[in-house]
Amino acid sequence: MIQGILGPFSGKVGPVVGCICRRKGFYVRSLPAQYHDAKTPAQLRNRARMRAVMEFLSVAKGFVNHTLGGQTERMTATNVATRLNFHKVEVGEDYVARIRYGEVRLSEGGLSELAGCVGVATRGCVTLCWEGMACVGCGSTEDGVDVFVYDETRHLGRCAMGVAKRGDGGCVVRVPEEW
Repeated sequence: MIQGILGPFSGKVGPVVGCICRRKGFYVRSLPAQYHDAKTPAQLRNRARMRAVMEFLSVAKGFVNHTLGGQTERMTATNVATRLNFHKVEVGEDYVARIRYGEVRLSEGGLSELAGCVGVATRGCVTLCWEGMACVGCGSTEDGVDVFVYDETRHLGRCAMGVAKRGDGGCVVRVPEEW
């Protein structure tokens, strides 16, 4: 297994690229000598989509690692979140991407979603209410609820892990007043 001078690394350092792969471990490769970039409209749309998803997930990383970590041996939590959300981005004619936040998935599993979940934002907090009863076979009233609140204009997020139980029917998440 090849590692950098100070241990394994991920990213580019000059002409050297360090990669971390779950299956293969750590490896180092060089940048290609020449790079031909056609930049077709389809490539530009995909790049805009990927950039939007990765910028959003950079803020939600802690939450994603908590909710999706350990779900698969082949992919990291960020890879799973990227797969779940890549097609939830609209790209306009000018290649400006916009995420459809109402469709974003930051967790995955066998439990049902919170039924009838409604959120109300007031100064300094977000109040969430849902139907507290779990459907048969879809979970328990004792299941924990994790919440991620995102401020798109400031590109900031707030994680609230285990903030409530499914049976509570609601919770309050504190956020900065300027949100």
